[in-house]
Amino acid sequence: MAALLIAGLIAVGFVPAAQAQARVTFTATTGAPLASQTLTGLNPAGDVVTLTLGTFPTGKGLYVYQGVQGAMGARPTQINQASEQWVTTAMGGTAKPTDLISIKVDNGHAWGADCAHQVCGIAIEFDHASTADHSEDQFFPITFAAQSTTPAATTPVTSVTITAQIDGKNLSATVPGSLPYETPKYVVVTTSDGSTPKLAISADPSGKTFCNVKDNLITALAGTNYCNLEIATANGKANFPFALTPGIQFVRTAPKTIKVGQVVSLSVKTNFGEGATYKVATNSTCKLAGNKISGKKVGTCMLSVKAPGTANYLALKGSISFEVSK
Repeated sequence: MAALLIAGLIAVGFVPAAQAQARVTFTATTGAPLASQTLTGLNPAGDVVTLTLGTFPTGKGLYVYQGVQGAMGARPTQINQASEQWVTTAMGGTAKPTDLISIKVDNGHAWGADCAHQVCGIAIEFDHASTADHSEDQFFPITFAAQSTTPAATTPVTSVTITAQIDGKNLSATVPGSLPYETPKYVVVTTSDGSTPKLAISADPSGKTFCNVKDNLITALAGTNYCNLEIATANGKANFPFALTPGIQFVRTAPKTIKVGQVVSLSVKTNFGEGATYKVATNSTCKLAGNKISGKKVGTCMLSVKAPGTANYLALKGSISFEVSK
C-alpha cells in the first residue's frame, strides 16, 4: 500500500535560462498534490512514490528511479533497477510526460544499498539520447519507517534480480538494445532466486506494440520505433527497451562452385519476398538466363544482385562470386 506521502516538492538549483528543469510534484495515488516537502515514513519492505512532471523538456526523455545519492552532486551509481521509469513521448517508453508516474521503492537491501544508513531518494536525469547533458539532474531524498525488531507474523517480502542477454551481451534497463526487423533473437534470462520468469511485450505510451515474444524468442514487427520487453517473476520484474532497426535483405540460394556446362537456379525472391534481379559481370566465365546461371569456362563468375527495400528492411545491393571448374 502506498504510504501517505506528504506535499509537493519543487526542484531548486541553477537552471539555464533556455530550458527550465522538469518541475516535480509528489502526489497521492489519486494525483492530488501532497502538502509537505519531504517524503518520510515509507514502508521499508516496499512502497510506491507517485509524482507528476511539469515543464517537461521538449523533444527529450527522462529516466526517473530510486537510487543512492551520489558523492559531490554526481549521479547515483547504486540504482534500484526495478524502480526505473523511462518518461518519453517516443515509442518504447514506460510512461508519458502527462502520466502519474509511480516509482516502486524499498530499503535497498535487494539491490546492494541500505537506506537506513545511506541517503536514498528519487533521481531524475536525461535519458540515453542526452547522457552528457546534466541540466536535468535532480535528486529528492526519501526516508523509511524504522523496522520493528519483533519478528513479523507475515511472510517477509523478497526481491529478485533479473538479468537478460542476447547473443552473449547483457541487455540494459536504460539504454535500448538494437533489434532488426523480423530477425528473431533468443533471450537468455537469469533470476537471482532461480524462479521461472515470464516474458511479455508491454505497450508503449500510445498503447501500441511493435514486437512479440514467444518461448524466449523476441521478434521486431517493424523496422522503426521501439518496444519494451518485460520480464517478471513472483518477486519482481525488469524492463528492457529495444530500438527497432530495418532488417537485412539477402538471397538464400547462391552456388559456391559450378562446373562448365552446369546450370544452377538462383533465388527468385529475397528472404523478405522481394524479387531479386541479377546481372553478370564476367560474361566470359558464366551466362545468365532469367534466374539460371551456367558455367562457360573455368574461372571466377561474378554477379550483382538487387532488390527493392521498404521502411522495414533495407534495399539489397550486393554481389555474388563463385568458381567455375571443369
